[in-house]
Amino acid sequence: MLAQRGLPTGDVTGWAVEPKLDGWRVTVAVDPDLPGGVVVRTRRGHAVTVPGIEALAATGIRAVFHGELVAGAGTASDFYALLPRLAGSRRNQATAAVSFWAFDLLWLDDELLVDRPYSERRGMLEQLDLPSPCGIVARFPGADAEALLAAACHDHDVEGIVLKRLRSTYRPGRSRHWRKVKVPSWAAVHAQRRRPQ
Repeated sequence: MLAQRGLPTGDVTGWAVEPKLDGWRVTVAVDPDLPGGVVVRTRRGHAVTVPGIEALAATGIRAVFHGELVAGAGTASDFYALLPRLAGSRRNQATAAVSFWAFDLLWLDDELLVDRPYSERRGMLEQLDLPSPCGIVARFPGADAEALLAAACHDHDVEGIVLKRLRSTYRPGRSRHWRKVKVPSWAAVHAQRRRPQ
């Protein structure tokens, strides 16, 4: 499920607001019957190896998560250390560690959850105790989307915010029930990093 760009009209009552981390979107399946107990796949279905994430297998849960792989704190500068780390480049071994941050729960203990509203899936996710280097993406309180966007920019140094309608079910593809807004400074950071030296 992918987010459309732009804020919903009106206030964000009835929506959850999360920080938008700058990382790599993945699906993580946890099941003792899987090789190694954990399989991580990108949006295009490619399997990737993430050091440390096998700790999920020791929890005994069977689950499918959607979330983000991030390097360090998930800042713009950290993002550029992520892909080389996953590719196993030796010259990047000293860069920030990679962690997994879950923001949705699609399957748990033999039950498919995609037809449940986001509020229920999120509640079930928050009941789980995920071991380091894994965690659950926080939710911002409040109903003023502009203030939350400003907080993301000035107080939390994240890419932006993602708004998710509490009653939305999980459907693949881009959805008006998920919205994303990036902070204006983020594009400038990436443009600077991509500029030829």
